[in-house]
Amino acid sequence: MQDEPLAGLEDSSWNNCYWSPEDTRDWIKTHLGPAMKSAGYGDVQLMIHDQTRDTIPWYVLPCLDDAECNQYVDGTALQWYADWWTSPDSMDETHNLYPEKFMLYTESCDGWNAEPDEKVILGSWVRAENYAFNVLEDLNHWATGWVDWNMALNMSGGPDWAGKAADSPIIINTDAGEFYKQPMFYALGHFSKFIPPGSIRMPSSVSGPGSGDVIAVAVHDIPSLTDVAIILNRGDSSKSVSVDSGSGMEFMNFVMPAKSITTILFQEH
Repeated sequence: MQDEPLAGLEDSSWNNCYWSPEDTRDWIKTHLGPAMKSAGYGDVQLMIHDQTRDTIPWYVLPCLDDAECNQYVDGTALQWYADWWTSPDSMDETHNLYPEKFMLYTESCDGWNAEPDEKVILGSWVRAENYAFNVLEDLNHWATGWVDWNMALNMSGGPDWAGKAADSPIIINTDAGEFYKQPMFYALGHFSKFIPPGSIRMPSSVSGPGSGDVIAVAVHDIPSLTDVAIILNRGDSSKSVSVDSGSGMEFMNFVMPAKSITTILFQEH
């Protein structure tokens, strides 16, 4: 409904308006929802919250527990900025309460809290790893998608009138007439290329020596009838990996280099 409805309580350089959960509930059920429906836009999906996950399910409870408001709400929007110090358990809790409502990550970017001279770091693998880890974690906790805040920015991480520069998968050097595809660009490609719309996440787990450095997600690609496993090794050493296709009889064995992302496709027979 609105980006960061709780930001109005903070001293922020962004223009914003405070919406309490109860304000959101009442405005949707009394004004926005009926207006969209009567104008012929009832099929437009409406998301609430659009904050960090440390405020769910608290923020969405008044809206989704109210039948009049609930009928107009399709999902919960999330942003990644608190993910590094908050548990994804809040996503599981929210899904268990309202399994019919999707959760979508609508805003993520690295470098947002960095020093001015590190807003953009060309060639940063750490930031690619941050992206991949966050997408994998979110998908494993019921997120249905993940949206980067910026497609392309300049060498300073702008333009930006509010002083909130950040890094981006593509950086444009206007002086040289060049653009640079960052490691973040290729990290996101593992997901955007191999998990098309309509795919379904499957149960998956990682175990064994050194598994604390490894995170993975498995999905069933409905359009091409392919099973997909995306694996991230954040460790400083290579890992011997054995991937079970799910049958318990077929395995793919390989050595995964340190600091790497691998995508495996299993074609159905």
